[in-house]
Amino acid sequence: MVSGSRSISVLLVDDFQQWRRVVRVILQRELQTPTISEAADGLVAVQKAQEVQPDLVVLDIGLPSLDGIGVARRIKNVSPTSKIVFLTENRSSDLAEAALQTGASAYVVKSSAVKELLPAVKQALAGGRFISPSLITHALLETNEQHTHSSYPETRPQRSGEVRCRHQANFCKNDAVFVDGLACFAETTLRNGDAVVLLATESHRTGVLKRLKLRGVDVAAAIDEKRYTSIDIVDSISMFRFAEHLTEEAARAGKEKNIRVGVG
Repeated sequence: MVSGSRSISVLLVDDFQQWRRVVRVILQRELQTPTISEAADGLVAVQKAQEVQPDLVVLDIGLPSLDGIGVARRIKNVSPTSKIVFLTENRSSDLAEAALQTGASAYVVKSSAVKELLPAVKQALAGGRFISPSLITHALLETNEQHTHSSYPETRPQRSGEVRCRHQANFCKNDAVFVDGLACFAETTLRNGDAVVLLATESHRTGVLKRLKLRGVDVAAAIDEKRYTSIDIVDSISMFRFAEHLTEEAARAGKEKNIRVGVG
């Protein structure tokens, strides 16, 4: 259980009904029989917070009538003891910093909710803070250092020469959100001096390129430095299928001749 002996009241604010259902299941499974109220609109959320005085507010940023940051500020006025956990797919470090400056306790990326939402809730209810590891930047760290309680998930130290792989699945409402997410990922990686391989459809790759240029990313230089590679997913699927066909043919020939076949 996340809480102590008493039940936790929760206000869940998101304009996407199916997502609210997912989060409700996660919270009801782990919290002690919580009372969960819901709102799909920013102003309605503020009104409900004033009425319910929830222990915890799980809040999206993109909302009708009033955005999540405005909602958080108003909730802190009408229900000052409520702990606020932002749960959003927006990966902007500037926006995350602004969200935390409202007095919120946590900022969690939706695609990491299954793994990170409950630790964030625990920290918030205990008076601590939590930020999705993928969003931790120098600016956010400076913001967080101003608070006595801070918590980031522990990670195993990387051994010398070790290559660590990270896999992540994102679920997006539409193409614009998907392309924005890809662009944010590519921008962060390139600005860190690392390399990006983008495997997507032609329209998605074009959308990402436009967004990167609008954000001042020198994509041409990254391409020259072999740090930005853009591959059409249709072509890659055809290539993989051809490679698979060649592998099957080689395996069949190897079996007939009783020899081993190495594939690299």
